[in-house]
Amino acid sequence: MYDANPRFPRPFRQKQIPSHFVTDESGDSVTIRDISSKEHSFKKSEIKTRSTIPTSLMPPGLMSSFSVHEMASLLDYLEALAKKK
Repeated sequence: MYDANPRFPRPFRQKQIPSHFVTDESGDSVTIRDISSKEHSFKKSEIKTRSTIPTSLMPPGLMSSFSVHEMASLLDYLEALAKKK
């Protein structure tokens, strides 16, 4: 939960953010990526509470139809994306 602050978009003012990924965390700030792939940075002092979910955001069984080759190709692609940053 985040404090009301006019510099943040309306969905982030005193509301819980249901699904996001922490993409960067330093001594006094946290950057998250929301479900539309937009990144938002917050000072840790502005965060009231943080929690994690016990399961993955990926739907169960999503990868069950992938072959080993398809899974390996996907992982190669994701690793290449990570190296571009």
